[in-house]
Amino acid sequence: MVLVKNAYDKTASHSRLHMVKNRAQQEICKRISLGIAAFTFTVIGIAFGMEIGRNRKKKGIIWAILLSAFFLICFTTAKSWRHHPFAPCLAYLLPHPIIILISFRAFKRVSKGVE
Repeated sequence: MVLVKNAYDKTASHSRLHMVKNRAQQEICKRISLGIAAFTFTVIGIAFGMEIGRNRKKKGIIWAILLSAFFLICFTTAKSWRHHPFAPCLAYLLPHPIIILISFRAFKRVSKGVE
């Protein structure tokens, strides 16, 4: 009986340690994501806040709102996936490069003079 109890305690402590490690990794990813968010939102504002001509168009503001909403949806989704090991870190960090690439593409179009 004692051997069975000791074996159970070892697996329980191992799974508990694994769970703590996953939560710590997710917390690190979350904090990195929030740190990068200031840069990401600045890039969104720069890229979609510029206009070429005199005509005002709502396309830039709509893109900015959609990209900001995309980040917030990914962030909220990652918080709900706390029991999965890798998915939350991906959901915390993956939106940043996607948003920055879309913003740089828009910035490049503006710098070329394409509306």
